[in-house]
Amino acid sequence: MGRTRGTILTLSVWALLIGALVRLRIAHDVPLPPAHPLALLLVGALQDIAVLGLLAVAALLLSRFHRFAMPSRIVFNVFVVLITVMQIIRSEAVVFFGEVIRIEDLRGDIPIVVAAQSLTGVTLMLLLIAAATLVVALIFARRFDDRILWLTMPRVVAVFVIAAITAPAVTHYVPGARLARNPVVALMAIERERMQSPNASFAVRKPALDPVTLREFAPASVPRRYVSTDYPLAYVRGNDVDRAALRSIVKPNIIFFLMESVRAEEVGCYGADPPGVTPNLDALARDGIMPELTLLYDLDPREGLARAHRRGRGTVGRFEKTEIRFHEDVRRAYLRIAKRDRTRVRVLDASQPAAVLFRETWSALSERFGV
Repeated sequence: MGRTRGTILTLSVWALLIGALVRLRIAHDVPLPPAHPLALLLVGALQDIAVLGLLAVAALLLSRFHRFAMPSRIVFNVFVVLITVMQIIRSEAVVFFGEVIRIEDLRGDIPIVVAAQSLTGVTLMLLLIAAATLVVALIFARRFDDRILWLTMPRVVAVFVIAAITAPAVTHYVPGARLARNPVVALMAIERERMQSPNASFAVRKPALDPVTLREFAPASVPRRYVSTDYPLAYVRGNDVDRAALRSIVKPNIIFFLMESVRAEEVGCYGADPPGVTPNLDALARDGIMPELTLLYDLDPREGLARAHRRGRGTVGRFEKTEIRFHEDVRRAYLRIAKRDRTRVRVLDASQPAAVLFRETWSALSERFGV
């Protein structure tokens, strides 16, 4: 068992050091670097220790049988090396996507692109460093064979249990902790999400509803003259306007922002961490275009999530899977905005029956716009 202990200790230290180096690379190269890189290293180290501890327990158990001593060391070495290589390649994927890897990121030829890029640049350098230091670790493993009597099964189990319990708890309080995931933990998260949403589809479908049919929902109290089918909801009041003349001058007052490489959590006015990534959008939201009326349908997050589960028959998206604390924070933030700007924001109780809520909504619109 002495040689097994030496192998476990040296390979585990090697994997932890390479893991720390990989996460430093992520913190440095990811488009939105984490605000607390040391906390990121802590989360990653705890996950690594938990995974290595599980492998070490299995190796120590098998090494108690003489015929399995050498196979247990070989299996332990192979798994640790594979996980470390996966960790290095995953860092390239994280930098490539700028965020954690999701199910939709694995479609098409993107995994091939990421794997090809892993053979160049910083990732290749990390792979070479890992290979060179692995040789050194294996040499040291032989020297430590008879000196590590303190590495007993109860202690290894204790370390594994502490790391397995502490890692999820710490992850909950570290922003961007998912960037530091151990590959095994990352694969488990992807598989868990796939099982929760087995019928998820990421294809973009054209809306089935003709926008022109939305005109039927407009109240008949005000005469409307629609400009063109090209702009199905653009209209002017009254019947005394030349429709042909308006067609060339009236444009819908709608602005679309299409950003391929920016996520909602990266926009400053949505509370991004770190801030300042989208200063122009933030300025537009703060000092530029402001709506005349905002209806805030307020509902307890737990009830809202329950409705989402019922609506999806148990299958929900990524947003609904976020922890309840996130939804409560979002609700409080919107209520603070409503309290600060009472003239623009009208809070409606969304727990009321749909008919009552519809009447209150239309009342608010009529009061503000006279429709």
